[in-house]
Amino acid sequence: MANADGTERFTARARMVDSRADRDRLYKEMTRIWPSFAEYETKTDRVIPVVVLERQH
Repeated sequence: MANADGTERFTARARMVDSRADRDRLYKEMTRIWPSFAEYETKTDRVIPVVVLERQH
């Protein structure tokens, strides 16, 4: 359930995205949500990893 400020706290497990295609798709989606996020990739030659949080019940 979200708090009044729109945040939510929950237990999760972090998982690095292994598939390059999935990583690229998720990174692109993140830049759609937060356009300035795309700037990170321009500052390095390495592939910036993507981590998915999986909610734990």
